[in-house]
Amino acid sequence: MHVQSPDSFIHDLSVNMYGPYYLMRLLMPGMRAQRSGCVLNITSRAGVLSNIPFSTSYHASKAALINLTGCVQAEVDIDGLEDIHLYALHPGGVKSEMTLNKYKNAETTLPNHPALATKLTQRVDAYNDSPYLNGMTCVALATGLARHVLRGRYFDVGQDLEDVLRPEAAEAAIRADPALYTLHTRYLGAVPDSSGAVLDEPFVFPGF
Repeated sequence: MHVQSPDSFIHDLSVNMYGPYYLMRLLMPGMRAQRSGCVLNITSRAGVLSNIPFSTSYHASKAALINLTGCVQAEVDIDGLEDIHLYALHPGGVKSEMTLNKYKNAETTLPNHPALATKLTQRVDAYNDSPYLNGMTCVALATGLARHVLRGRYFDVGQDLEDVLRPEAAEAAIRADPALYTLHTRYLGAVPDSSGAVLDEPFVFPGF
């Protein structure tokens, strides 16, 4: 983050979050008018990981897109538009130009971190998913077959969609744990949505 130019950082946000936002902004009035439609936002597994160095803008922008998808789904749901469904999809590990450049050039881009660079260079071998996997998943979701289970949620195409949608598994599991397939934070102990804490007496900050 401290060496990436702000212009580059904002460019990644523009591509990965602002772009989908503006497209949804253009499409949503028509979907609302016809009371149906499907949005498939291509996110990344990077969006659910927060401790990966040297990909700050990518991870942050993909996490933003996952949350944007869920929030827009909540807005159409509250208006009773059940046939508008949105999804945030990790498209799998595909050897794209972007991933090849990132991992194969790691030793050049990370000269001060040779161990990490070697690990990243080797990691590209794990990118063996076919782009058709994401394409087929998109087609399946666009039909609406998962809208009552995965609407507004993040889905990794590496998981078997058929298994997730088995009636005895998915719906009951998500009802029991609504945080499934969403970004969320877990705490030790319980943290209420609003603490409502009241100080017994005013606290004065030193110097103020």
